[in-house]
Amino acid sequence: MGGHPGPRAGAVGAVLGALLLAACGASQEPVTAGREDFVRAADAVCESAREQVEAAPRPASLADLGDTARQGVDIVRGSITRLEGLRESSAESLPPRAGGFFAALPEVLAAAQATADAAAEVDAGASRRAARELREAGARAFEAAQAAGLDACGRGGNQAADAVLLAVYRDEFLLITQDVGSQLLQLEETPGTLEEAEETSDESLRLLRQYQRRFGRLGPPSDLAERHERSLSRNADLAEVLEELDDAFDAAPGSVTEDEIERLLARLGRRADRAEEAENRVREKLGLPPVEENSAPSPDPGPLPAPVGPPTDEA
Repeated sequence: MGGHPGPRAGAVGAVLGALLLAACGASQEPVTAGREDFVRAADAVCESAREQVEAAPRPASLADLGDTARQGVDIVRGSITRLEGLRESSAESLPPRAGGFFAALPEVLAAAQATADAAAEVDAGASRRAARELREAGARAFEAAQAAGLDACGRGGNQAADAVLLAVYRDEFLLITQDVGSQLLQLEETPGTLEEAEETSDESLRLLRQYQRRFGRLGPPSDLAERHERSLSRNADLAEVLEELDDAFDAAPGSVTEDEIERLLARLGRRADRAEEAENRVREKLGLPPVEENSAPSPDPGPLPAPVGPPTDEA
C-alpha cells in the first residue's frame, strides 16, 4: 500500500503495433504459386503497418494514448483496405478459408476504434472493456488467419489489449496509492505503542478495506496478473490480523492480555512486510519506485519501461 504519487504515465507505444498486426499466423497448408503471391503481398501490408507504428511517437500517458490510438485506427483501416484490394485482385488464388479471415477484420477495426474512443475520454472502465473485446477480436482473426493458411496475419490482439490494460492499470494504481496508500503508510510509520496502535487500528482496517476494493477492481495485463493477485492475497492476510487486533482492543477489560496484543502486533508487522514486498513486485513491473519504510513520496516515478513483458506470438 505505497504512498508514492506520480504523473499519470503509461508509455504504451506497443499498442499500435499490436493493433495493426491484428491484420497479419502460420499454417501447415501448402500453397500454390498464386497463393504464395497473395501471402507475400499480405505480409508486405503488415510490414508497412509495422514500420509506420515504429516511426510513431510513444504516448506518455493514458490521455496521450487517445490521440495515438486514433492514428493507429487510421492505419488499421488503411491496411484493411489494402488487404481487401489484394482479395479482389487475387480472387482466383485465395486460400480456401480466406473468407473467414476477411470476415474477422471488421471486428478488429471496430474494437480498435472503441479502444481509441475510450482512451480519448480517459475512461478507465470503458478502456478495460474495449481492451478485452480487442483481445477477443484479435483471437478470432488469428484463428481465421491460421485456418486460411496465411503466414503473418492475425497476430497482435493479446499485446494490444495488454498495452491498453497496462496504461489504465498504472494510472489507476498511482491514483489509489496516492489517495489511500499514502494514508496507510503514514499510519504504519506512527510509533508503535499500544495506545497508538489502538487509536489507529480501526482507521488502518478501514483504509485497507478501501484499498482492497479499489485495487481488486483493476484489470491487470496478463504478465502482471500473478503479481496483482499475490498483492491482493497479502493484503487480505494483513487485514485478517488487523481484524483480530481490532477485536482484541474491543474485548472486555482483562479478557486479552498485553502479551497477546504484543504478539498480534508482531504478526501484523510481519504481514505488513509481506504485503509491502508484494506491492513492490507490482511496482517493479510498472517501473515505479519501491515502497520503503519511512521513505518520502517520490515526485516522479519515471516512465513505464517498454516492453513490460516478453513479446509473444499469440493472437
